Amino acid sequence: MWRILRAHFSSGLRSLRMRGFLDSGPKRETNSVSDAVLQDIQDRCPKIQELDITLVNLTGISACHFPATLTTLKLTRSLLPLDLFSILSEKNTLPNLLHLDFSHSKILEHNLQALLHRTKLQTLKLNGSYRLSGIGLKAIAENLTELMVLEISQTKCDDLTLHSVSRHLHHLSQLDISACGEISDTGTSMLTSLKQLKRLNLNKCTKVHDSSLVVIQQMKSLTWIDISETGISKASVQTFRTERPDCHIKYHCSI
Repeated sequence: MWRILRAHFSSGLRSLRMRGFLDSGPKRETNSVSDAVLQDIQDRCPKIQELDITLVNLTGISACHFPATLTTLKLTRSLLPLDLFSILSEKNTLPNLLHLDFSHSKILEHNLQALLHRTKLQTLKLNGSYRLSGIGLKAIAENLTELMVLEISQTKCDDLTLHSVSRHLHHLSQLDISACGEISDTGTSMLTSLKQLKRLNLNKCTKVHDSSLVVIQQMKSLTWIDISETGISKASVQTFRTERPDCHIKYHCSI
């Protein structure tokens, strides 16, 4: 790592992606990123804006060493720094942060409290955070009203969550609520208030049926939807394709 840092990292670097070994058995507990490495990145790359780390054990570092210039922070499929959310709760840390992705990393309900003051966030991805309930997600919708992208697939998102999303997230252009088994036609009917929504993922929302597609068809801003493995029939899909040729529909049925 040090050899790469010193040979290739310079003041012109804007984006950095790092992949670790959490999926490789014995190397699981190896800390491949240290505080010293993060500090060196910050010193050598004073204009870095995006840090994308996946499959890395980060429990041995302090989140206070993430570069202050970051606008995008992605920590996916990783073991997160133990102090991450206490650092994020401080208003003066990472002041330029606009995009957060913690997909498939361990996020607990109380962790969300640290994000509620990040009112400038435009992107939040919490996919695979199955411990998150509708209550915590409701708080996210009520407080982070500038969000344009929200991905909360495989969470406990329900119809009440969608009620809050539809009331508060009027800038939303992309919503992923796939594999959220408690979402029903009642919840999807509320999404019509999202006038800027372009992409909607309902994959594996098994309680969503034909009546939802009738409502979705009226959402003129939509350009892409995924309704695979839902309760929506092939006949309704064909009608949608006829009525809305401007919207790409992804559909397959496992039956």
